[in-house]
This record gives sequence, C-alpha cells and structure tokens, in this order.
Amino acid sequence: MKAFSVRLKDQLHETASQKADELGIPITELVRQALDSFCKTNSVDESKTSQSNPETILRIKLLESQLESSMQQVLTKDKQIEELLKQQDQGQQLAGMQQKTIDKLTEQNQLLLESSQEKEEKKVGFWGRLIGQRA
Repeated sequence: MKAFSVRLKDQLHETASQKADELGIPITELVRQALDSFCKTNSVDESKTSQSNPETILRIKLLESQLESSMQQVLTKDKQIEELLKQQDQGQQLAGMQQKTIDKLTEQNQLLLESSQEKEEKKVGFWGRLIGQRA
C-alpha cells in the first residue's frame, strides 16, 4: 500500500472530517473510499455526478463501498454455513451407521443369550445322569 499527502482547504477538511465522524470512520478511510469509488466510475456516472450535490455523491460512493464490503462478508459467511451443513450431514450419517452397528450387535447378543440359556436347560445334573436321564 502506498501513502501520499494531500493539501486541502480548511473548509474542505472540516467538512470531510464531519462526514467521517457521522459515518463512524477515520478521515483517511473516507478519502480512500471516495478516491477508490471515483476511480471506478465510468463516463455515464461522471455525467450524473456533475449535476448532483457533491455531498450526496460522496455519501453514495461511501455507501457503495460499504455495500461491496458487506457483500464479500456475506459470501464468506455463506461458504462457512455450507461447510457446516456438510459437516452436520456427515455427522448424521455416522450416527446412523453407528446405530445400525449397535442394533446388529444387540441382535447377536440376544441370540447368544438365548442359545446359552437353552444349553443350560438341556444340561442334566449328576443324579439325572446317574439314573440314565438324557438331555
């Protein structure tokens, strides 16, 4: 970034300072935005501005600059929201897969428990085997 000095009439400096205070920005930012906006205008804009109030023109330029900055912030936030939604979707898919695995393991445990209970019921005690009882 380059720096340079500009000489202004006292009245112009006072007006610019008041406008910067009204907008809540430093005077250097006011000048930067106004110069940036002025350099970006085309011949159609120049014909309009020559007929308008300079104060209004400056406000419009500043608002356009602030709008552009806001739009960039919105685009950044949109990208962040999109990424968060992707991560949320992945989390939900993982939770679903984990639930399926838990259900399968529960089913297998239930089958093992039932088969071990059947074996316990079929076991014949010592006295039963002694008299020839079979399972």
